Amino acid sequence: MGLGHLGQAYGWVLSWLNYADPTQVQVVLQDTDKTAIANRSTGVLTPAASHDLMKTRLVAAALDSIGYDTRIVERSLDDNLKISAADVHVALIGVDNLPARRAISNVGWKLAIDTGLGAGATDFCSILLRRFPSNTSSTQVVGWTDPVVGGAPVPDTPAFADLSERMDRCGLVVLAGKAVGASFVGIVAATLAVAEAVRELHGGRGTDVTNLNLDSVELHLAPSTAEGDVIPLPLRTLGDAADKSVDLSQ
Repeated sequence: MGLGHLGQAYGWVLSWLNYADPTQVQVVLQDTDKTAIANRSTGVLTPAASHDLMKTRLVAAALDSIGYDTRIVERSLDDNLKISAADVHVALIGVDNLPARRAISNVGWKLAIDTGLGAGATDFCSILLRRFPSNTSSTQVVGWTDPVVGGAPVPDTPAFADLSERMDRCGLVVLAGKAVGASFVGIVAATLAVAEAVRELHGGRGTDVTNLNLDSVELHLAPSTAEGDVIPLPLRTLGDAADKSVDLSQ
């Protein structure tokens, strides 16, 4: 759900799962946006010079190339989205707006994992995963209320100190408030999300909240309050393993 920075990272990480029969793996790709040239910097499945292509079809083509059974849904995540018990088993959420996040618990997914990334100059290495169902509904997450509108804080760094001498305060705040993204952060976050989805298949205990800062390597976990509901599929053995991951050379 959502095929920007995070959603494409999910797709790439999924391509490394060495299923014995990838045609048995159904991946539903949902988004409403088209690509822009700027998406190339953080979208690992976005080709160079990509412009005005539906992200669903772009990612579907990449996963189709390694044998996955893909489906596309080109509509938004909102309070009107509902699924049946047979539709989707695990949802990996990569949306960037709070109303969509608040709707997660009402859709009907057996297991949903939402990933949020820091976006500012000082926190873009931060990763926050939330798993549902949990003892807190998506409508009750305190951090998912509508944000207070205001100027972004200016980081106390040499770079911004230098800019402050050559730019007015208004322009400096605008620059400080610009979203910052790095594809490696999305890849790490996607790896954690996929690992969370399969953790209990291997005897582990899930986590309702995972908070990781890649800069300080500070990690905080909140153990799960409900068991995950995940369908296993066999993987190839090490002797039969083949490199079938999505080629990013383009």
